[in-house]
Amino acid sequence: MYEKLTALIPVLQRETFKEHQTLVEEYCNEGGSFGGAAHRLQAELSNFMEEHPEFGLTQYHAILKENGLWNRDALENADVEALDGKVLMALLVSAWRVDRRCMGTTFVALYESGHILKWLERLKALDEA
Repeated sequence: MYEKLTALIPVLQRETFKEHQTLVEEYCNEGGSFGGAAHRLQAELSNFMEEHPEFGLTQYHAILKENGLWNRDALENADVEALDGKVLMALLVSAWRVDRRCMGTTFVALYESGHILKWLERLKALDEA
């Protein structure tokens, strides 16, 4: 179910955002769009939302709140292995959507800390189960 997203894991593992000193500025100037694999991930998140309306991901904030992930500390400390696909997708959508307001820091911070990859790897494990 999540193959198009998890197929990006190897590419995301190779890319680093720290190499791009002006990432946030470029992100804002380009209307909220990262380059490379991050851009592809965001496109696949959008596609997934369209293809799976049953997940209700437009209400990602409510999904996260229902699961006790109402703030950044809670989501960073969540037991990823205990989360289901819907919650993991809500986490990914949240990281993407928050940055649509041209802050650029949430997605980058979650990527650099390894959370984005952890969530994708858990989705891959769910597909393989």
